[in-house]
Amino acid sequence: DQDGNAPMSGTSVRSFSTAGCSGAVLQGERATATVDGDRVELRDGTVYVNGRSYGAVTPAQTVEYEAAHDRRILKVDGKVRTPQR
Repeated sequence: DQDGNAPMSGTSVRSFSTAGCSGAVLQGERATATVDGDRVELRDGTVYVNGRSYGAVTPAQTVEYEAAHDRRILKVDGKVRTPQR
């Protein structure tokens, strides 16, 4: 669709937006969402934000990405993740 979300079988992508904050919740083997200009992608068992790896994920795990003002937060099953070095 126009938001850059490409749902596939066994995949769920949900976007949300409130005052000053937007985000997306992704789950599955392959999913993509664009949040406030950032591209969040699940592929090959890894979660990426703008091409940077944030580590391994399983299709059963829930990935949540939030963008608010200068803050960007990626959570997997409610736990904050930082980019892999």
